[in-house]
Amino acid sequence: MTNKVYKNSTEVAQLHGVPIYMEDMLNACLVGRLNLFLQGDTGSGKTQLAADAMQHFGDKSLFVLGRNDMDTRELFQRINLEKLRTAKTSQDVREITDKVDTNLIVVDEMPNCVPAVRA
Repeated sequence: MTNKVYKNSTEVAQLHGVPIYMEDMLNACLVGRLNLFLQGDTGSGKTQLAADAMQHFGDKSLFVLGRNDMDTRELFQRINLEKLRTAKTSQDVREITDKVDTNLIVVDEMPNCVPAVRA
């Protein structure tokens, strides 16, 4: 059985005649530790590209699905900083510090969020 590997082959620009692909942009942002905002039509591969990027970080990534009723506090509640104050064991503290050390946060469907969350 052959596994098919998804590869985003969308050309986004050319630099001196050399094509620059979406995957190149993603890799440049990951290496440069830069924010990346993906915008495009439905089905253009934004979520798949974000999932590909999350694979680079494993447990050090966080996926949040944007909704119109989302509150800015919800982003921070996903990390559960309150548990830091109430932690009783070193395992509890380790769980919090591991989440704070998240290397990649993906917020999908950002246009669905209220303006305060988008800001």
